[in-house]
Amino acid sequence: MKVINKDELKKINGGFDINGTIMNAFIKGINEIINAGRVLGTAIRRLFDNSMCELK
Repeated sequence: MKVINKDELKKINGGFDINGTIMNAFIKGINEIINAGRVLGTAIRRLFDNSMCELK
C-alpha cells in the first residue's frame, strides 16, 4: 500500500455531492407521489359518495 502525503491528499477529487439539479429532481418526484395520492384519494371518495359525473 502506498503512503500518501498531504499534497497528494489535497489533489484527490471525488465523493458524493448533492447539487441543485439532483435536489430539484428529488423534490419533483416527491410532489408527483403526493399528487398521485391526492388524485387517488379524491377518486375513491367520489366513488363511495356516489358523486361521479355522468358521461353523456
